[in-house]
Amino acid sequence: MSDGIRGLKKKLRSIHSLQSLIKTIKILSAMRISSYQQAVEATTRYSESIELGMMACLRSAPWIQEAIRREEVAVKTMGVIIFGTDQGMVGSFNDQICDYMRGQLASTQAKTIVWAVGQRLHWTVSHIPQVTVRNSLQVPTSVTAIAHLISQILEAIDSEGESLDRLQIFYNAPGMGASYTPTSCNLLPLDVNWLDSMVEKKWPTNQLPEVIGDVEEALTALIREFLFLSIFRACAASLASENASRLALMQVAEKRIDEMMESVTLQYHKNRQALVDEELFSRAVY
Repeated sequence: MSDGIRGLKKKLRSIHSLQSLIKTIKILSAMRISSYQQAVEATTRYSESIELGMMACLRSAPWIQEAIRREEVAVKTMGVIIFGTDQGMVGSFNDQICDYMRGQLASTQAKTIVWAVGQRLHWTVSHIPQVTVRNSLQVPTSVTAIAHLISQILEAIDSEGESLDRLQIFYNAPGMGASYTPTSCNLLPLDVNWLDSMVEKKWPTNQLPEVIGDVEEALTALIREFLFLSIFRACAASLASENASRLALMQVAEKRIDEMMESVTLQYHKNRQALVDEELFSRAVY
């Protein structure tokens, strides 16, 4: 009986250690979710500035918008950026975004070049027969590391030998609570309806904008900043979703650990009471 109690004590200590570990992971995940969400929110004002700059360029050179409209061609080569994770305890995070991308690309006849963020996701995507997968990119572990990753992505796209007719991005976006949803968006070519709505917007001040220097060069630089910002937001959203997935799993694990703790504690008290009763009975007999 005493051996059983010692075993239960050891088990209780292990459960306590697991509880502490799960609580630590939950706290870290919640903090990271908050930091990534704040990073996305912090880009809002910068995004507005970029749109104002693009609006000024398009208004001062309306022929550019017409040229963009005329450049709509059949998509022969498409670039895809997809975000995953190399961390554990996230469930089917990589599989869900990969399956979503596979479904979205199932009907395309274009040559598809994929840049996968995450070695595990790279391995999964490489088994899709209709895509060409480039070297994998490392998943950033902090907000400050996102900018370096995006610079690598843009350099990889620039160094691609053939031009891309379309650039699309796939990532898991945070949902309600600790959930996430596979999401995609087209980065290039620019949506003509979006450009039309931008030109029709009212300028926020009475001072009319003026573009200094070459308009096309300015617009090209702004479009590159727009791409940078769009990929930044997608990456931050993916990282927030990753931690949300981990937080959800830890909440389930915490509930199970609490149930286990209650069961083992009850068994420990029963065995201990039985041992006390046995000792009292032995003393009464002798």
